[in-house]
Amino acid sequence: NKEIRSSKQPADQSGFSLNTFVTPKIGFNIGSARQNETFVYLPSGRRFMMSSTMNTFSSSNYTSSNYVTHAKSIVRRALTKVSQSDPFFAAYTSSETSSVYVPLGADFFRTISKFLMLGFSQNFSEELETFTIRLCRDVACSL
Repeated sequence: NKEIRSSKQPADQSGFSLNTFVTPKIGFNIGSARQNETFVYLPSGRRFMMSSTMNTFSSSNYTSSNYVTHAKSIVRRALTKVSQSDPFFAAYTSSETSSVYVPLGADFFRTISKFLMLGFSQNFSEELETFTIRLCRDVACSL
């Protein structure tokens, strides 16, 4: 029984191994993330830069070895700050098909995803972009 229990691996709920897409042990670099950074636009017309919600001190807490947790933390931190200055933030949704709330939209999530991948010095791939967008949508949904 001990052998069986110790040999069991946690189920990969995403259907693929993130290890094939993420290069581990790379700290988040705010300078790299700022390369070609563009504004993130909110449905209200307000805009912000992801880098304006961080500094070198706060970015030192994050590493690609914990990509899922740390990417979500960065997005949560940014959206929490943005929500304080946008009175309409509570009306936004990460869903594409809502008749009640205003969708944030694909460009919103692509821009944030690009910022994260550059900050963690990851090689771009559609798989990693898709996964990172999913992380961003999860955070936006839970705020």
